[in-house]
Amino acid sequence: MKRKNLIYLLLLVLLSTSAHAQTRKGRFLLSGHSGIDLSRTHTNIFVDGEKIPALKKKQTSLKLQPAFGYFIINNLALGLQADYHHIKEAEKSAHQLSFMPAAIYYIPLKIPLRPFLQAGIGYGSISQKMNGASSSESFSGLMYGLGLGVSYFVNDYLSVDLSAQVLDGNYYLNSNSTQKIEALNLGVYFGLSILL
Repeated sequence: MKRKNLIYLLLLVLLSTSAHAQTRKGRFLLSGHSGIDLSRTHTNIFVDGEKIPALKKKQTSLKLQPAFGYFIINNLALGLQADYHHIKEAEKSAHQLSFMPAAIYYIPLKIPLRPFLQAGIGYGSISQKMNGASSSESFSGLMYGLGLGVSYFVNDYLSVDLSAQVLDGNYYLNSNSTQKIEALNLGVYFGLSILL
């Protein structure tokens, strides 16, 4: 019984610490998020306008998502986000890289657990190679990302983040503009943010 009361007291103290200054105007945000095997991809491929049946596969994937931002007003940061995905399937491997200007808005609450919304639009590329092939194909195009999550502010300089994000893009074969990939990725990310 004493252990249970101690846990409740610890949770109360953690949730009642001050959390109002972390996202104020003039601060910088550095974050790094990652996800492993937490994505499901739905891909449509078009050749000369003809749709090839959708691929719905489970994949082994690694996602890394570094970001940098500046709070232009309290709770709203503008910055640059990068996304890197390495995907391994039975018949191929692929690398996806994107860069996008992004905005992140923290919902102002007086507790250290703060929800946030993020959005961005940018440029991405996919390079894929079939197993046993000697060369790879490269696709590139516009993409956008939308996400929501929650940050737990440990102190004024560090938060632990959990978020879900949708990345959607149309990528065209660099050597043939009639062949494209429509890629819709849903990912769950865990990471840390540093506020300076």
